[in-house]
Amino acid sequence: MGDPYHDGFPGCWINNLTVPVASDLPFYQPDDVLLQVGINDILNGRTISDLQTDITGLVNQIFSTEPTVHLYLASILPNLNLSLDPEVQAYNNYISSTLVPDQQALGRNITFVDQYANFVDGAGAPISSLYDVNDPTHPNAAGYLLMANTWFDAMAVPEPASAILTGLGGIGLVALMARRRFVRHSYR
Repeated sequence: MGDPYHDGFPGCWINNLTVPVASDLPFYQPDDVLLQVGINDILNGRTISDLQTDITGLVNQIFSTEPTVHLYLASILPNLNLSLDPEVQAYNNYISSTLVPDQQALGRNITFVDQYANFVDGAGAPISSLYDVNDPTHPNAAGYLLMANTWFDAMAVPEPASAILTGLGGIGLVALMARRRFVRHSYR
């Protein structure tokens, strides 16, 4: 992709991130890490218990590797395959109501970012117009723009010019590089 601050690993599961965390965090020494992971685990039938164990281990590894980093941990998006929604909600609930508060109680700089809420309507149904037409899991450009704005809001960073945010997949986050060192990983 030509972006030295971004790595992408298709089909990645939570436990696949231990190697990149171990190698990239000490090298880049980011101020901020934006992390949204878990849907591929659910799509592959992993149990919520396994996801809880893996995400807790990964978060602990991040803070063991870079104790002063600010971790922004996001909920995963609803899937247009509604049969997966109970698992998605259980995982997101664990992150927001257990993992993040437990980590904060340890004095770690972690913020929950609710991306799920952006993708459901008032009745809790996924908003299909925010998804790629052939993909029940990944957003389209409008969905990625919504996600980018949510990341910016969570980080209390002034929104960049809209021209930066046009295009695919949170490209607007590149504006942060001028202000902060960070590594952006995306797992699709």
